[in-house]
Amino acid sequence: DPALQFGLDWEGESGLYAGFWASNVDFGVCDDGGEGGSPIDCDSDVETNFILGYSGSFTEDLAYDVGGVYYKYLDDGDDIDYYELYAGLSYSIVSGAFWYSPDYLNSSDSSWYGDLNAESGLGFWDLGWVAHVGYSFGDFFDNPDNFDDGEYFDWALGITRSFGKFDFDLRYADGSDLSEADGTGNPPEANSSEGQVIFSIATTFPWS
Repeated sequence: DPALQFGLDWEGESGLYAGFWASNVDFGVCDDGGEGGSPIDCDSDVETNFILGYSGSFTEDLAYDVGGVYYKYLDDGDDIDYYELYAGLSYSIVSGAFWYSPDYLNSSDSSWYGDLNAESGLGFWDLGWVAHVGYSFGDFFDNPDNFDDGEYFDWALGITRSFGKFDFDLRYADGSDLSEADGTGNPPEANSSEGQVIFSIATTFPWS
């Protein structure tokens, strides 16, 4: 189903930045984590992110970025709000980061996420390409009350193009699959490890 997302960002000359981001979400109708169910109660329709960070550069090509995000879910049934810290580096067309939460989804279990990203032009038709690989791990994913073995990879590959003031992105996302979560949502398709095609249209204001 489609998602409508909104972001508001501010960046100072020192490198300090702050942001707010929101999107509609649908986790299905989750239960209390019984057999074959979700480990959390997550009846929320809106996710909001509050972001604070600092970025700078070591050289013309090598830059760094550190900060934190607080995730607030509106009308969630079990208070799954949590915060996450991150630190990353970027060099030329490649960037990578590690993300850490000591209390992922307010579960009392920690989690880690590491990712690598790259993007560049294809050299024809003004097209660009994007590539991503990530890995989720930590106590939350190793906790047998949540998953038997929940650590998993995810990856995506896509093409991009801008038309006027709008940016278009078409990509395919998949991974090593958190297959034991398949069909545990209500409706069942709310939780799926199947590969997905994702199409997005974005624009940035103010238009100059």
